[in-house]
Amino acid sequence: SSFDRKAAKQVSDQIDADLRKEALAKQRAPKGPKLILLGSGDSGKSTVLKQLKILRGGGFSDEERAIYKRRVWSNIIDAMKMLVSSLDTFQLDLTAPDNKALQQFIFDQEFLDHIVDAIRKLWKDPVIQEAVKRANELPEFFYTSIHYLNDLDRCSKPEYVPTDEDIIRVRSRTTEITETTFTIDNKMYTFFDVGGQMSLRQFWAPYFADDLSAIIFIAALSSYDQYLLEDESINRMEDAIALFSSVANNKLLQKASIILFLNKVDLLQQKVESGLSPVGKYFPDYVPCDYMETGNWFKQKFLDQRKNKTKTIYTHFTTGTDTKNMDAIISAVQDIVLKSTLNTAGIL
Repeated sequence: SSFDRKAAKQVSDQIDADLRKEALAKQRAPKGPKLILLGSGDSGKSTVLKQLKILRGGGFSDEERAIYKRRVWSNIIDAMKMLVSSLDTFQLDLTAPDNKALQQFIFDQEFLDHIVDAIRKLWKDPVIQEAVKRANELPEFFYTSIHYLNDLDRCSKPEYVPTDEDIIRVRSRTTEITETTFTIDNKMYTFFDVGGQMSLRQFWAPYFADDLSAIIFIAALSSYDQYLLEDESINRMEDAIALFSSVANNKLLQKASIILFLNKVDLLQQKVESGLSPVGKYFPDYVPCDYMETGNWFKQKFLDQRKNKTKTIYTHFTTGTDTKNMDAIISAVQDIVLKSTLNTAGIL
């Protein structure tokens, strides 16, 4: 009827008016620095964003914590499944008959409240603890989940509310470009987090705009002995170095400051000091040294990629899960971004 058409037109006009108002508000809003977080998968980009939210963005709301609670529970289940699946590879066998039966049971269940007792029993099993000692041979996701398994009674309660530390350690893959805005010192900062998986890389280009203040490139130092999920013939560290090269030498990005986070120093230290996964096995030109010198050795590999040697690349060694470490580094990034913004405006 004509009445329905009229009503529909009114709704449509209202939506158009709202959109125009929104666009105008956006134009008038003080434009603050735009930063993009880049890096290959599992480098720790999402962890850095979470730290930013805790340290500068007002923290997590109750609603957000409720979402993370589900993710923590899902991480706990995945970690125990991973441990049980690793027993064959490690040539270990559960000897306690009850626990042997639980082995299959946890694969048949999806909800933590159904299997929390089974996970608790398995976690205490000496054979499972033997597998934990070889955690360096498991995907890195497992390291962060030990935190929950060691604290299972607290994390599995129905009324459980994740702490900041719990949230920082939650693993979930970024499968799209996310945009996060924080107000820091009365300035609106916009951070774009781009999924590091290969399939997402072609979508980075639209954000390589002229008004980009800085690129924070995050590389996991501990990834030297790992391979890409999408292509198991490509070493993750080599992939990160190649990706950094394409960013550092991109003509469109010459105005933006480049900040390199060499992340997961804690995991690099564990790997180098355990001697279980020698760097030289993956990088034949490496000369054995302590973990900090190893970090510097990889840092040089990244810096060697830039063709324009006059371009400054600000480098920081980071442990994304360490809030104190990240607080100091975020302050340094603010200084760099402020300088870069003043430079672009011709004030410096």
